[in-house]
Amino acid sequence: ISTAALYKGLDLGSEMIVVRSADDALRQVVLDDGTMIRLVNGAELTYNRPSAEVPFDRKVSLTGRALFTVTPGPQQFVVETPAAVTTVWGTTFGLDSDESFTEVVLAEGRVSVVSRRDSQHPVVLEPGEMTRVVGAREPTAPVRVNITDALSYTRLFVFRNEKTFMIADKLTEHFGVSVAVDPALADETVTGTFERDWSLGYILQTVARALDGEVKSSEDGGYELVPLE
Repeated sequence: ISTAALYKGLDLGSEMIVVRSADDALRQVVLDDGTMIRLVNGAELTYNRPSAEVPFDRKVSLTGRALFTVTPGPQQFVVETPAAVTTVWGTTFGLDSDESFTEVVLAEGRVSVVSRRDSQHPVVLEPGEMTRVVGAREPTAPVRVNITDALSYTRLFVFRNEKTFMIADKLTEHFGVSVAVDPALADETVTGTFERDWSLGYILQTVARALDGEVKSSEDGGYELVPLE
C-alpha cells in the first residue's frame, strides 16, 4: 500500500508519530485527548504530532488490530485503515484491518463506517454489531455478534450488558473450571472489561459485587455465584 493512500486525511506537512506493538504483544497508547488505544500483535498507529500551534486533530491511521476507547469531544474522531474510514464521537470499538480488509465491532456508543473508495454509502453500527469492508466494496450490512467472542484478539473479556449465565459459560470455557450461577442471578446483566490473564477468582469477585452477590466454592472444585445471604 502506498504512503499516500495510508495517510490520506492526515496532515503530511506535520511531524508524524508512528507507534507499533511488537509481534505477539500488546501496547497501550494514550492520545492527547485521553483516547486509549490497545494495539495488538504488530499493529501500527500513525497520527500527527500535536504542538502548541497545532493541537491533536483526532485523526489516526491504523493497520492491524486494536481496541479503541474514544474520549468524547467537540469534534469527531476518525480512524483510517487501508480499506475503510471509521468515524466516532465517543465510543469503544475493535478494529481489525490489513491492506484490503477492515472489520469493525462496536461495544459502546455509535460509529459510522464507509469504504475509502466509496464514501456515499456509510453503515452505522449500534452496540453489539459488526461490519466488514473488503477491497472497494461497500461495508456489509450490520450483523449481531457476541462482543467478547468478536473481540477475543484484544485478549480481554469485553462484557456489555451480558447475562450472568453467559459470563459463567465464557469463564468456564476459558479457565477450564466450572462456574455455576444461582437461578436468581442467571439473567442479571453485567458490564465490565477484564484482562484474560487475570485470575478467575478476581473476575468472579468483581462480577459478584456488581450483582450484590457472593462467590462460593462448589463440591466439584469450581465456583458458584449466589445472592448474598
